[in-house]
Amino acid sequence: MRLPADESASLAEDFGSVFGDGEFSLEPMDSGIFMMRSRGSIDTLTTEPARAVVSDLQTSLPTGPQAPVLRRLGAELEMWLHGHPVNQRRASRGEMPVSTLWLWGGGATMAAVAQGTRDTPGDRITTDVGFGTDPYFMGLWRMQGLEPLPLPDRLPDLGSYSHSQRMAVILETTPLLHSNPSWTALDALADLDRRFIAPAIAALRAGEVATLVLIANDVELQINRRDRLRFWRRGTPSGIHALQVE
Repeated sequence: MRLPADESASLAEDFGSVFGDGEFSLEPMDSGIFMMRSRGSIDTLTTEPARAVVSDLQTSLPTGPQAPVLRRLGAELEMWLHGHPVNQRRASRGEMPVSTLWLWGGGATMAAVAQGTRDTPGDRITTDVGFGTDPYFMGLWRMQGLEPLPLPDRLPDLGSYSHSQRMAVILETTPLLHSNPSWTALDALADLDRRFIAPAIAALRAGEVATLVLIANDVELQINRRDRLRFWRRGTPSGIHALQVE
């Protein structure tokens, strides 16, 4: 679920009023989710929400030495949001209520840069370009001194970024499912494929890019410009078999 800016700001402000100057503070983000800050590091193992949706929610709750802290906060969030004015207004519009906030991520705040950026930080600013509003991606990008750009409607014209050596495009299905209520996740993926992935493959075949890396959850697929000309071979008792990659 992604909340509009006015609802996010209202919940964050009310959180500060209800929970006071306590251990946690809540900040709305441009992407429609929240950043929960704590005064100290909390040693827990949490589950990214998309993974929790496709598994058992009970087993996806925080675990680890300080997990009770987050579990207790989660229960307090449910009580706070039950009957909240924001949810009452959502219900009057026929929209789903916000039943709780799913807590995940965590760890100590660190000042760091990605490996390999220290020697030529200036080059990274001029040779890398990224598109997307995913908070994790934005955080990594800004750690390198770069500012991500809003996701365009389709794959950007690569000729407009001829100075860039690398381009990162972060695609999400959630906004598409919100704007197209009748769509399934497969419909959203097909739309992203048509507008971004297929054009990227076409650019690879045309020689406009050297390498295309597609990361979907735990799967990473890397295709190089010459892969369509290569044959993958494996030995078998009956001889050699070839499979052409297209």
